[in-house]
Amino acid sequence: MSESFTDLLKFNVLDSDIEKVKYYTIYSTRPDLVLKSGELKKQVSIFSIPEDHNKNSWPHEDFDYQFSEHGFRDSELPKHIDIGAFGCSYTFGVGLPLNNVWHKLLTKNTDLLSYNFGQPGASIGAITDIFNIVSNNVKIDKAVFLLPNYMRDLIAFEEVVKWKKSFKLKSIMPQLPAQGYLYNDIITEQHYKYTPECEFIRKMKDSIYLIEKIARMRDIKVYISSWDRPTYEMLEIMDLRYARLISEWRIPNDKTLLDDVARDAMHPGFLLHNYWIEQVRDQVLI
Repeated sequence: MSESFTDLLKFNVLDSDIEKVKYYTIYSTRPDLVLKSGELKKQVSIFSIPEDHNKNSWPHEDFDYQFSEHGFRDSELPKHIDIGAFGCSYTFGVGLPLNNVWHKLLTKNTDLLSYNFGQPGASIGAITDIFNIVSNNVKIDKAVFLLPNYMRDLIAFEEVVKWKKSFKLKSIMPQLPAQGYLYNDIITEQHYKYTPECEFIRKMKDSIYLIEKIARMRDIKVYISSWDRPTYEMLEIMDLRYARLISEWRIPNDKTLLDDVARDAMHPGFLLHNYWIEQVRDQVLI
């Protein structure tokens, strides 16, 4: 058996040290941000190609991205967190200053400490694993999940670097095909062609029930929502017994809000983050 498979079989997200979370963060998913010494860049000015293309039309003050040693867009991990924010690029805050992202707005003008565990492009499976690992290493009082589309998937594949095999995890999504990237002979387009939709739904519900189980075991209050309508509709049907379903991230039919975009012109801007927090603040902070 390959050494990488042995490492994969020994990798238990329910009882892992914090270093294992790097499998899911930009430490692994964005090799362009890793220095030759193996350390992650602590600061970058532009995060994505669309953001670089639109930077000159950005009407607000410029900002940089600051990263922790584990690949989170926040300070180094504290021992205790009042509110942990889990999700994808909406939670990471692509195209926005960190203080204007929803979880920082949630704890603004309070004595509560929020922490950004969001990762761009993350699937529900990846988000669940991140939660399981960090909550095993850091005390978290409340966890708020803003989930992506349930069709995003997390796959494992072997990677060969300098003749050494290791396993790697990759979130893939149907709306952005891999454009020729090959993961252990699995091409994104073929993955979605041959995997039944019911399987993606099964993975989604198993992940969320696992979040509930771990949260109850570790005494963490959980709040769940989504910016994706089909995913939120399924959350409404699920038999949630511990997690609380909070208001959906929805864009109202208001031109000012519809035109509100981040610096990459793809993600929601200042007003939309604030709009959602106005809907959920009392649901989470009570």
